[in-house]
Amino acid sequence: MAAPEVEVIVLGTAQDGGLPHVGCRKPACERARRDPSFARKVVSLALVDRAAGRRFLVEATPDLPAQLDRLDAVAAPSDSRNPIDGVLITHAHVGHYVGLIHFGREVAATRALPLHGTPRLLAFLAHDGPWRLLFELGHLAPAPLAPGARTQLTERLAVTAIPVPHRDELSDTIALRVDGPRRSLLFLPDIDRWAAWDRDLAEVVRSVDVALLDATFHSAGELPGRDPAQVPHPLVVDTMERLRDQAGKVIFIHVNHTNPLVDPEAPESRRLRAAGFRVATEGMRIPL
Repeated sequence: MAAPEVEVIVLGTAQDGGLPHVGCRKPACERARRDPSFARKVVSLALVDRAAGRRFLVEATPDLPAQLDRLDAVAAPSDSRNPIDGVLITHAHVGHYVGLIHFGREVAATRALPLHGTPRLLAFLAHDGPWRLLFELGHLAPAPLAPGARTQLTERLAVTAIPVPHRDELSDTIALRVDGPRRSLLFLPDIDRWAAWDRDLAEVVRSVDVALLDATFHSAGELPGRDPAQVPHPLVVDTMERLRDQAGKVIFIHVNHTNPLVDPEAPESRRLRAAGFRVATEGMRIPL
Protein backbone atom coordinates (compact mmCIF):
# COMPACT_ATOMS: atom_id res chain seq x y z
CA MET A 1 0.00 0.00 0.00
CA ALA A 2 1.32 3.44 -0.92
CA ALA A 3 2.39 5.71 1.93
CA PRO A 4 0.10 8.68 2.67
CA GLU A 5 1.21 11.82 0.88
CA VAL A 6 0.79 13.87 4.07
CA GLU A 7 1.25 12.23 7.46
CA VAL A 8 2.53 12.51 11.01
CA ILE A 9 5.11 9.95 12.17
CA VAL A 10 5.71 9.46 15.90
CA LEU A 11 9.47 9.41 16.58
CA GLY A 12 9.38 9.39 20.38
CA THR A 13 6.84 8.99 23.17
CA ALA A 14 8.64 9.51 26.49
CA GLN A 15 8.96 12.46 28.86
CA ASP A 16 12.16 14.50 28.58
CA GLY A 17 14.36 11.94 30.37
CA GLY A 18 13.37 8.99 28.20
CA LEU A 19 13.29 5.35 29.30
CA PRO A 20 15.57 4.22 30.86
CA HIS A 21 15.84 7.39 32.91
CA VAL A 22 19.04 8.69 34.52
CA GLY A 23 19.32 7.52 38.13
CA CYS A 24 16.20 5.33 37.98
CA ARG A 25 16.41 1.76 39.26
CA LYS A 26 12.70 0.99 39.03
CA PRO A 27 11.68 -2.21 37.21
CA ALA A 28 10.66 -0.42 34.00
CA CYS A 29 14.02 1.37 33.69
CA GLU A 30 16.01 -1.75 34.50
CA ARG A 31 14.01 -3.71 31.94
CA ALA A 32 14.70 -1.01 29.32
CA ARG A 33 18.42 -1.30 30.04
CA ARG A 34 18.32 -5.06 29.50
CA ASP A 35 15.91 -4.99 26.57
CA PRO A 36 16.32 -2.12 24.05
CA SER A 37 12.90 -2.95 22.55
CA PHE A 38 11.31 -1.79 25.82
CA ALA A 39 13.22 1.54 25.82
CA ARG A 40 11.38 4.74 24.86
CA LYS A 41 12.83 7.78 23.07
CA VAL A 42 11.90 11.33 24.02
CA VAL A 43 8.72 12.76 22.53
CA SER A 44 9.02 13.92 18.93
CA LEU A 45 7.05 13.90 15.68
CA ALA A 46 7.81 14.19 11.99
CA LEU A 47 5.47 16.03 9.62
CA VAL A 48 5.85 14.69 6.09
CA ASP A 49 4.52 16.02 2.79
CA ARG A 50 5.73 13.57 0.16
CA ALA A 51 4.20 15.43 -2.78
CA ALA A 52 6.22 18.51 -1.79
CA GLY A 53 9.27 16.44 -0.90
CA ARG A 54 9.46 18.10 2.51
CA ARG A 55 9.89 16.83 6.07
CA PHE A 56 9.65 18.75 9.34
CA LEU A 57 10.73 17.74 12.84
CA VAL A 58 8.62 18.60 15.88
CA GLU A 59 10.88 18.91 18.95
CA ALA A 60 14.66 18.51 18.91
CA THR A 61 15.30 15.87 21.56
CA PRO A 62 18.41 14.25 23.04
CA ASP A 63 17.53 11.27 20.79
CA LEU A 64 17.57 13.34 17.59
CA PRO A 65 20.17 11.31 15.61
CA ALA A 66 18.33 8.01 16.04
CA GLN A 67 14.99 9.68 15.39
CA LEU A 68 16.18 11.12 12.08
CA ASP A 69 17.44 7.65 11.13
CA ARG A 70 13.94 6.28 11.75
CA LEU A 71 12.44 9.06 9.66
CA ASP A 72 14.90 8.44 6.81
CA ALA A 73 13.82 4.80 6.70
CA VAL A 74 10.20 5.69 5.85
CA ALA A 75 10.47 9.12 4.20
CA ALA A 76 13.64 9.68 2.24
CA PRO A 77 15.44 13.01 2.73
CA SER A 78 15.89 15.46 -0.11
CA ASP A 79 19.29 16.20 -1.64
CA SER A 80 19.58 19.35 0.46
CA ARG A 81 22.48 19.92 2.85
CA ASN A 82 19.88 20.11 5.62
CA PRO A 83 18.63 16.69 6.83
CA ILE A 84 15.11 18.13 7.28
CA ASP A 85 13.25 21.19 6.02
CA GLY A 86 12.48 22.80 9.37
CA VAL A 87 12.15 22.25 13.11
CA LEU A 88 9.20 23.23 15.31
CA ILE A 89 9.68 23.49 19.08
CA THR A 90 6.91 23.82 21.64
CA HIS A 91 8.92 25.15 24.61
CA ALA A 92 12.30 25.40 26.35
CA HIS A 93 12.37 22.32 28.57
CA VAL A 94 15.42 20.16 28.01
CA GLY A 95 13.82 17.22 26.21
CA HIS A 96 12.35 19.51 23.58
CA TYR A 97 15.26 21.62 22.34
CA VAL A 98 18.71 20.29 23.37
CA GLY A 99 18.96 18.19 20.19
CA LEU A 100 19.43 21.42 18.24
CA ILE A 101 23.13 21.11 19.01
CA HIS A 102 23.35 18.42 16.31
CA PHE A 103 22.73 21.08 13.67
CA GLY A 104 25.88 23.00 14.66
CA ARG A 105 29.28 23.13 12.98
CA GLU A 106 30.63 20.19 15.00
CA VAL A 107 27.95 17.89 13.55
CA ALA A 108 25.55 18.55 10.62
CA ALA A 109 26.50 22.22 10.04
CA THR A 110 23.09 22.94 8.53
CA ARG A 111 22.51 26.03 6.42
CA ALA A 112 19.77 28.43 7.53
CA LEU A 113 17.55 25.60 8.74
CA PRO A 114 14.20 27.21 9.69
CA LEU A 115 13.52 26.99 13.42
CA HIS A 116 9.83 27.59 14.16
CA GLY A 117 8.94 28.73 17.67
CA THR A 118 7.39 31.57 19.60
CA PRO A 119 9.24 34.90 19.63
CA ARG A 120 10.14 34.38 23.31
CA LEU A 121 11.57 30.92 22.64
CA LEU A 122 13.59 32.16 19.69
CA ALA A 123 14.91 35.10 21.71
CA PHE A 124 16.06 32.77 24.47
CA LEU A 125 17.92 30.52 22.05
CA ALA A 126 19.40 33.37 20.02
CA HIS A 127 20.89 35.14 23.03
CA ASP A 128 22.13 32.31 25.27
CA GLY A 129 25.10 30.07 24.53
CA PRO A 130 25.70 27.58 23.12
CA TRP A 131 22.48 27.98 21.16
CA ARG A 132 23.20 31.50 19.94
CA LEU A 133 26.13 30.20 17.87
CA LEU A 134 23.67 28.21 15.80
CA PHE A 135 22.16 31.51 14.69
CA GLU A 136 25.38 33.54 14.53
CA LEU A 137 27.03 30.94 12.29
CA GLY A 138 23.96 30.62 10.08
CA HIS A 139 23.03 27.03 10.95
CA LEU A 140 19.53 28.03 12.09
CA ALA A 141 17.20 30.74 10.81
CA PRO A 142 14.47 32.03 13.15
CA ALA A 143 10.90 31.47 11.91
CA PRO A 144 8.50 32.96 14.48
CA LEU A 145 5.16 31.30 15.20
CA ALA A 146 2.56 33.87 16.15
CA PRO A 147 0.09 32.36 18.64
CA GLY A 148 -3.24 31.73 16.95
CA ALA A 149 -1.90 32.40 13.45
CA ARG A 150 -1.83 29.68 10.82
CA THR A 151 1.65 29.01 9.39
CA GLN A 152 1.79 27.30 6.02
CA LEU A 153 4.69 24.83 5.88
CA THR A 154 3.76 23.51 2.43
CA GLU A 155 0.77 24.00 0.17
CA ARG A 156 -1.04 21.16 1.97
CA LEU A 157 0.47 21.23 5.45
CA ALA A 158 -0.07 23.98 8.02
CA VAL A 159 0.41 24.49 11.76
CA THR A 160 -1.19 26.81 14.29
CA ALA A 161 0.44 27.62 17.63
CA ILE A 162 -1.92 27.44 20.63
CA PRO A 163 -0.62 28.91 23.94
CA VAL A 164 -0.81 26.64 26.99
CA PRO A 165 0.26 27.28 30.62
CA HIS A 166 3.37 25.29 31.56
CA ARG A 167 6.20 26.43 33.88
CA ASP A 168 7.44 29.08 31.49
CA GLU A 169 10.83 29.75 33.08
CA LEU A 170 12.76 30.33 29.84
CA SER A 171 10.08 30.56 27.21
CA ASP A 172 6.35 30.33 26.78
CA THR A 173 4.72 27.03 25.79
CA ILE A 174 2.51 26.12 22.88
CA ALA A 175 0.55 23.20 21.57
CA LEU A 176 0.40 22.69 17.81
CA ARG A 177 -2.62 22.14 15.63
CA VAL A 178 -1.48 20.42 12.43
CA ASP A 179 -3.74 20.60 9.37
CA GLY A 180 -3.35 18.39 6.33
CA PRO A 181 -5.55 18.27 3.24
CA ARG A 182 -8.08 15.90 4.86
CA ARG A 183 -7.50 15.65 8.61
CA SER A 184 -6.23 17.65 11.58
CA LEU A 185 -4.17 16.75 14.63
CA LEU A 186 -3.51 18.38 18.00
CA PHE A 187 -0.06 17.90 19.57
CA LEU A 188 -0.13 18.93 23.23
CA PRO A 189 2.66 17.14 25.13
CA ASP A 190 2.96 19.52 28.11
CA ILE A 191 0.51 21.55 30.17
CA ASP A 192 0.29 22.28 33.91
CA ARG A 193 -3.35 21.26 34.30
CA TRP A 194 -6.48 21.46 32.23
CA ALA A 195 -8.27 23.75 34.69
CA ALA A 196 -5.55 26.41 34.24
CA TRP A 197 -6.11 26.61 30.48
CA ASP A 198 -8.28 29.36 29.04
CA ARG A 199 -9.81 26.84 26.62
CA ASP A 200 -12.15 23.94 27.13
CA LEU A 201 -10.25 20.71 26.54
CA ALA A 202 -13.27 18.84 25.25
CA GLU A 203 -14.06 21.57 22.73
CA VAL A 204 -10.47 21.72 21.48
CA VAL A 205 -10.37 17.93 21.01
CA ARG A 206 -13.75 18.03 19.31
CA SER A 207 -12.31 20.45 16.73
CA VAL A 208 -9.64 18.00 15.48
CA ASP A 209 -9.53 14.43 14.18
CA VAL A 210 -6.68 13.19 16.40
CA ALA A 211 -5.33 14.53 19.71
CA LEU A 212 -1.89 13.62 21.09
CA LEU A 213 -2.11 14.64 24.74
CA ASP A 214 0.12 14.98 27.81
CA ALA A 215 0.40 11.65 29.64
CA THR A 216 3.36 12.42 31.89
CA PHE A 217 1.76 10.96 35.01
CA HIS A 218 -0.98 8.36 35.22
CA SER A 219 -2.06 9.08 38.79
CA ALA A 220 -0.92 10.84 41.96
CA GLY A 221 2.03 9.60 43.97
CA GLU A 222 4.38 8.62 41.13
CA LEU A 223 7.23 10.81 42.41
CA PRO A 224 7.77 9.94 46.09
CA GLY A 225 10.04 12.41 47.82
CA ARG A 226 9.41 15.16 45.28
CA ASP A 227 6.90 18.00 45.36
CA PRO A 228 4.42 17.40 42.50
CA ALA A 229 3.88 21.16 42.30
CA GLN A 230 7.40 21.47 40.87
CA VAL A 231 6.48 19.35 37.83
CA PRO A 232 2.75 19.90 37.32
CA HIS A 233 0.95 17.89 34.64
CA PRO A 234 -2.64 16.67 34.29
CA LEU A 235 -3.16 13.07 35.36
CA VAL A 236 -4.13 10.55 32.70
CA VAL A 237 -7.03 9.34 34.82
CA ASP A 238 -8.42 12.90 34.91
CA THR A 239 -7.96 13.38 31.16
CA MET A 240 -9.77 10.10 30.47
CA GLU A 241 -12.69 11.21 32.60
CA ARG A 242 -12.91 14.57 30.79
CA LEU A 243 -12.77 12.96 27.34
CA ARG A 244 -14.53 9.62 27.81
CA ASP A 245 -17.01 10.45 25.01
CA GLN A 246 -14.14 11.26 22.61
CA ALA A 247 -11.81 8.41 23.54
CA GLY A 248 -11.33 7.28 19.96
CA LYS A 249 -9.60 10.54 19.08
CA VAL A 250 -7.13 10.55 21.97
CA ILE A 251 -3.59 9.16 21.86
CA PHE A 252 -1.50 9.70 24.99
CA ILE A 253 2.12 10.79 24.64
CA HIS A 254 5.01 12.25 26.75
CA VAL A 255 4.88 9.32 29.18
CA ASN A 256 7.13 9.57 32.24
CA HIS A 257 9.35 6.65 33.22
CA THR A 258 7.28 6.26 36.42
CA ASN A 259 4.01 5.92 34.51
CA PRO A 260 2.72 2.33 34.28
CA LEU A 261 1.58 3.09 30.72
CA VAL A 262 5.18 2.57 29.54
CA ASP A 263 4.29 -1.14 29.72
CA PRO A 264 1.54 -2.04 27.23
CA GLU A 265 0.70 -5.12 29.29
CA ALA A 266 0.25 -3.29 32.59
CA PRO A 267 -3.28 -3.36 34.05
CA GLU A 268 -3.51 0.42 33.61
CA SER A 269 -2.68 0.08 29.91
CA ARG A 270 -5.31 -2.59 29.44
CA ARG A 271 -7.96 -0.51 31.18
CA LEU A 272 -7.04 2.49 29.05
CA ARG A 273 -7.42 0.51 25.83
CA ALA A 274 -10.68 -1.03 27.03
CA ALA A 275 -12.02 2.53 27.47
CA GLY A 276 -11.17 3.30 23.83
CA PHE A 277 -7.99 5.35 24.38
CA ARG A 278 -4.51 4.65 22.97
CA VAL A 279 -0.89 5.29 23.93
CA ALA A 280 1.48 6.47 21.20
CA THR A 281 4.14 4.08 19.97
CA GLU A 282 7.35 4.86 18.12
CA GLY A 283 6.82 4.52 14.40
CA MET A 284 3.06 5.17 14.64
CA ARG A 285 1.87 6.82 11.42
CA ILE A 286 -1.16 9.11 11.28
CA PRO A 287 -2.34 10.15 7.81
CA LEU A 288 -3.60 13.70 7.36
